[in-house]
Amino acid sequence: MDGMVRPVGLPPSEEGGEAACWLADVCERCGAFNEVARAPCWRCGAVAGALEDDGPVAR
Repeated sequence: MDGMVRPVGLPPSEEGGEAACWLADVCERCGAFNEVARAPCWRCGAVAGALEDDGPVAR
């Protein structure tokens, strides 16, 4: 026994939650879960992987 407490009848192989791959579907700016991959965030409009606009570029 590994010391873990399990509900009666739940075999060890069925433990756990969703896979970590869902992390890529979380908005980097506001934390909302986006169901459509590579689409702008439904909550804040952020685009995954886009650079933040810090203002005009100095020349």
